[in-house]
Amino acid sequence: MDWRALSHKYEKMANCLAAALHLPTNAIKLLTMNTPSITPENPQPRLRLFLFALAAVALTITAALVYAYITLRAETEQNALASAEAQAHTAAEQIDAAFAEVMGIADRLADDLSAGAFPYDQVQERLQTEVTERPDIDGLAVTFEPYVYDPELRLYQHYVYRSNGVFDVLDGATYDYTTPPGTDGAQTAWYHTPLENGAVWNEPFMATGAGKTLIEYGVPFYRIGAERVRDNAAGVVTIDYSVQDMRALLTTLELGATGYGFVITPSGTFLAHPIGEYVVNQSIYGMADEMGIAEMRASADRALAGEPVRIRWFDPVTGDEAWTFFEPLPSTGWVLGIVLNRAEFELDARENANRLIGIALASAATIFFFALVIAYPRGFSTRELWTLSLISSVLCIGLIVFIWLITITQHTPEGVRITDRATLDRFLENAVQSSGVAEPPTEIPTGILIQAMEFPDPTTARINGYVWQSYPVGENIDQGFLLSGRIGEEATIEEIQRTRLGDRELVVWLIGVSLIQSFDPSLFPFDDRNVDVRITPLDLDAHLLFTPDLESYDLINPRLLPGLDSTVTVLNWTLQSSYFSFRQPDLGTTLGVPVRGASTPMPELYFTVNTQRGFIGPFIAYLLPAVVGLLMLFAYLLNERSIGDKDEITSALNFGAALFFVFAVLHTSLRDNIGATGLTYLEYLYVMLYLAIINVAANAFVVVRRPDWMMVSFRENLVVKVLYFPIFTGALLIITLIVFMR
Repeated sequence: MDWRALSHKYEKMANCLAAALHLPTNAIKLLTMNTPSITPENPQPRLRLFLFALAAVALTITAALVYAYITLRAETEQNALASAEAQAHTAAEQIDAAFAEVMGIADRLADDLSAGAFPYDQVQERLQTEVTERPDIDGLAVTFEPYVYDPELRLYQHYVYRSNGVFDVLDGATYDYTTPPGTDGAQTAWYHTPLENGAVWNEPFMATGAGKTLIEYGVPFYRIGAERVRDNAAGVVTIDYSVQDMRALLTTLELGATGYGFVITPSGTFLAHPIGEYVVNQSIYGMADEMGIAEMRASADRALAGEPVRIRWFDPVTGDEAWTFFEPLPSTGWVLGIVLNRAEFELDARENANRLIGIALASAATIFFFALVIAYPRGFSTRELWTLSLISSVLCIGLIVFIWLITITQHTPEGVRITDRATLDRFLENAVQSSGVAEPPTEIPTGILIQAMEFPDPTTARINGYVWQSYPVGENIDQGFLLSGRIGEEATIEEIQRTRLGDRELVVWLIGVSLIQSFDPSLFPFDDRNVDVRITPLDLDAHLLFTPDLESYDLINPRLLPGLDSTVTVLNWTLQSSYFSFRQPDLGTTLGVPVRGASTPMPELYFTVNTQRGFIGPFIAYLLPAVVGLLMLFAYLLNERSIGDKDEITSALNFGAALFFVFAVLHTSLRDNIGATGLTYLEYLYVMLYLAIINVAANAFVVVRRPDWMMVSFRENLVVKVLYFPIFTGALLIITLIVFMR
């Protein structure tokens, strides 16, 4: 670098500043006479030290923020792990106690039979008493050895079992249960295993008499007064739980929005699992082999040996990192498994995003200040200035992309989201207490299956599918529902099936409607759309509450899209989640119905589908042309100009007008497609482009009309060129922070 020329230019700049401020030249000389000259040997060490101090402060702040963030995450995770582990242990104790009670029923009955506490012909009366007191069991049976019940009757069994919600009785043997297991396909291990090995929980099997898959506990009883050995066995007492009962038991656990429980037998077979196909037909060992998780197999072995185990793995049901807790059930020899989604126990999404963005901003400031420290001793040559411009622009772009990535996935559901029976029961209890009505409402289980969905315009969602409801038989209830927000004359709500199921009637409707929605496109192209299907009763006076029919869905995990057909797709949109929720209505009027003013209205049922816009298409259509135009403006700015030539101004205006026309057409098309009322995020880019066009034209005017201005004369308009991208990207970064963090 020519340091003499630089010093001369510095002195000339000082004289220009004196003239602009109407100060005498001597005053400027007095102010600058003690300033060290800029040379390679003396690059103003005080300023360099100040820049280094700024870099050190930024680095310290970054380190402090990172340390605080890591510490908080670790504490949050540790607390969540401790809480989840305690919850798993408590759940195991509750389930084990429940089955211990079930075993106690069979054990007491077997002891009474062995002691002769009542004659065999009173077995029926005793069984009826037991099942009446414990309606949660699925069946209770006493099965006798040949000729024990009656010397003239070879086989006899008395079996009380549940069928369609009521208990039925089976007297006598429907098949020869003394046939050894496996002989001609005989499934008689339920009888032979307790006789040979004592009290035991059998592997799940298809019960011929009950016509369902059962898990069964069997205990032998003996001839009255005889020694309790195999030769003196008089028969077997068995008590049943169906796999459906086991699943219902697990749904009472409080496992968060996406957690679930499962139970395995000593052979690893699933007794209960949210994926229905796994029950009885799949083992945890087979699942571990399919996923290639050797630790899962080893952990199951340790748990079946009686050791509580905790592991981390990626859950195939949710697709996220999960914690799995294995808790042995000593009374049965089974193992309870609880899977919890780690994401549900992390920091609040908003707080997490704020902390990460703070770390990113501090890190970017550190990099920039250190770049200044490195470039300053060289006197900020043209090369160093361009390098700083590139670094600052890349940092701003990187921060913008980082903010996109950590904020666009955030979604806060409205109302109270219902993902399990326990949550539903707690909500209903609170809703009844707050309603001011002593009598609880009549619950109407309601389900929905959407088979097609589209967005015909920016404010409407069109859906097709099925809605079903279960009504109590014999009650005077207007059957049907309203889909609030329905618009248009073309709509289908047609009853297609009506089925009697015990004391209830199931009604299925085919629906095809357009629903008005309040979509917010302010984050375009990173906006989402929540399609809310609001299902309300027909009768405004009726004391009804529509509730989610959770039992009709194999999986209620919102990420697995319950209530949506697997073939549902929406052009340019990604389906993120679906769930039921309750929201309190706030109409601001009683609608003229007195009963609505006398009590708090019951909450309304919503089914919500959350979708995320695919941003690749808008990027290609709107962002890519804008970036090309931005680069063309920069290329024009780099072009050498003839100082004093008025044609340069005309050329700049013509070039800017051409680009403005292109940008205006794109901008108008964008607004027409998304139907926005205010400015959307991507539109700020076009506002910045309009300002860039004005600035480039203004710079051309200054170059031609005021070539002696310091900003223009310094290294041939270098300041404007170097600051072009940093100012543009910095402004976009500020806009991004304001839009996404508000």
